[in-house]
Amino acid sequence: ALRRDLSGTVRVDLRDARLAALDEAAAKFGPLLSVVGLPVTPDTLALSRLQVGAQARGGLFDIVDVDGRARLFRLSGAGTLDAGTETLDLDLAATLVQPPDGPDLKRLAGIRVPIRVTGSIAAPKVDAELRPAVAEAARRHLNGDGNLFQQLEDATGVQGLEQGLRGLFGF
Repeated sequence: ALRRDLSGTVRVDLRDARLAALDEAAAKFGPLLSVVGLPVTPDTLALSRLQVGAQARGGLFDIVDVDGRARLFRLSGAGTLDAGTETLDLDLAATLVQPPDGPDLKRLAGIRVPIRVTGSIAAPKVDAELRPAVAEAARRHLNGDGNLFQQLEDATGVQGLEQGLRGLFGF
């Protein structure tokens, strides 16, 4: 009953935070993302800062501002937390950034990965929509230094191969 009666403004500011859901995401998606040159490990997903702002009324928290910072990405979003049922419903986005140290990821900077977090607070379900992000990373890689499609056309001598491959892959 006490949780259902919560009302007011909440601001949370965490430093050097680890979220179990992010560690699970690293284990699940790390091998796939390493293919496009993005080294994802639990350490690269650790948050140096996580700020959350919410308005609560009747135990329902309207999360209006999520701002997280990690070495490889920035996290933003909004959603709800129901204190009575201890459930979450969040729409987040992780935007890749170029880390100050480590691998050169400039070509991947700015790619956005939508993340949906739902379910119980104790064991939330985290779904990341990686397909558009991986496609964008591949497009940038193929169009990057040396343009792989053009190189293939030049190497094979097949006129129009570059355009055909771009159409095939939707680039």
